Amino acid sequence: MPRKKKRKYVRRAESLMALDGQKKARQLVSYTPEQLHELKRCSEDIFYFIENYVYIVEEGQGNVLFKLYDYQRDIIKNFIDHRNNIAMCGRQLGKSTCAVAFLLWCAMFKSEQTILIVSNIFSAASEIMERIRYSYELMPDWLKPGVSVYNKNSITFDNKSRFIARATTKNSGRGLSLSVLYADELSAVDLRKQRDFWSAIRPTLSTGGKCIITSTPGNDEDVFAQIWLGAINTYDDYGNEKSDGIGRNGFKAIKYTWKNHPKRDMQWEKDERAAMADDERFEREHNCVFIGADETLINPMTLSRLKGKEPLFHTGRVRWYSRPIANRTYLIALDPCMGTGGDYAAIQVFQLPEMIQIAEWQHNKTDIPGQVKTLRDIAKYINDILVQGNHKEGGIYWTFENSLLGEAVNIVVKEIGEDNFVGEFVSQPPKKGVGRRIKGFWMTSKMKIEACSRLKSIIERDKMGINSRALITELKSFVSKGAGYAAKGSEHDDLVMSCLLIVKMLEKIMNFDDFVRETFKESVEDGDSSTTRMPLWGVFS
Repeated sequence: MPRKKKRKYVRRAESLMALDGQKKARQLVSYTPEQLHELKRCSEDIFYFIENYVYIVEEGQGNVLFKLYDYQRDIIKNFIDHRNNIAMCGRQLGKSTCAVAFLLWCAMFKSEQTILIVSNIFSAASEIMERIRYSYELMPDWLKPGVSVYNKNSITFDNKSRFIARATTKNSGRGLSLSVLYADELSAVDLRKQRDFWSAIRPTLSTGGKCIITSTPGNDEDVFAQIWLGAINTYDDYGNEKSDGIGRNGFKAIKYTWKNHPKRDMQWEKDERAAMADDERFEREHNCVFIGADETLINPMTLSRLKGKEPLFHTGRVRWYSRPIANRTYLIALDPCMGTGGDYAAIQVFQLPEMIQIAEWQHNKTDIPGQVKTLRDIAKYINDILVQGNHKEGGIYWTFENSLLGEAVNIVVKEIGEDNFVGEFVSQPPKKGVGRRIKGFWMTSKMKIEACSRLKSIIERDKMGINSRALITELKSFVSKGAGYAAKGSEHDDLVMSCLLIVKMLEKIMNFDDFVRETFKESVEDGDSSTTRMPLWGVFS
């Protein structure tokens, strides 16, 4: 009998502890004018609310108000502005804390919100709920909404907004009509569970709820990586960057590394690398590098340095990164397509001797006559500028890829007449024993490997200026396949293929153009003669 009383006493004590810091549901409150003003301001300005009322635990300082760094403000602003967000951030940058503050603001100042929090294991999801409870309990009583449910896996406010915490499984969102889904550390979830979860949750999100995914990167084959790839593909059908920055899958990509933290410097990096004793782990957890089994053609560290820039101007659908200038040589290459919405046609334009990319075009619904016309218009535009600039040296060279669709391109060129194209039409030498000259370049497997080797050497030696972000994106998924290289999975490599044509043109015209040979020979002749196999890890961002 005394034992039962003791258990009852303990249960009552636990119940009293759970009520500490809470506000009862439907409790009548009298507000002062100042408090009403603060309520209104908090509901309208999330940053004011966070920095004045949201407490977090700071190591060595205890509970402190959450004073946001600039990059954290940007993270939260994206949460507000966009329906779907995927944030890839380094360790200990406060990405989960930003999400907690945002979710708390949503639940407090919007009624009937159903917010699902999932993480790789239930205890991790419960820990996020603990942060929410911690911040809520330290707020002044007049600011808090009342609570009707308050435990480690669910909280319900009296405005009918609620939090639910679950492990990431295919049943996580079952039966819920979600206002916000927050998936934390998705890459840490078992790959099969990731796929099951995402397949099951997508129909739930189609009703209009927000989705926020935060994680450090893991394997480049997982669901988080595939969503990230879709989010950074912010290009329209012509390869131009969309102004809203939203990826083709509807997600906004947010990325921050250790370098964005104002209290971290090169000494911090040095110490952290030494503590980890593993560069690969540091790159993944602090520089947000995906680690995978695919061998990229270009060294991953070189890829991470390529940035690209905004086009300077457009002529039609062609994006120009700089204006042509007199006394330079220009290479123009077309990789054609059927124009039926599948693979893309792509045109690259490079300037010698600097070997910088000055223009680019791509589209997958322009027919072959339209592709040839675009190439001719580019050459004419450059020629008009050269004539105005009293051009004396260099010139214009152009070509196309003649495998499969190349004959259709050749027919169009014949119909227009080569004499109606400015510049020199470059073709590969005839094969031995074959009298007919092949127009353009027939990219056999051997030729493609040779061109890949040359492209790799030129890029890794910083002898090629790449300005297109779309091209950089393709290079990051241009990986080893069998005996050669091609786009990974469902990605495209048409911009890369037109670059390979540029490289083959360069090698060809050096045989007969003294200006090109003398000004660019070192960039080609000191390259490797074969493609070196890459380490078994790749990078994209």
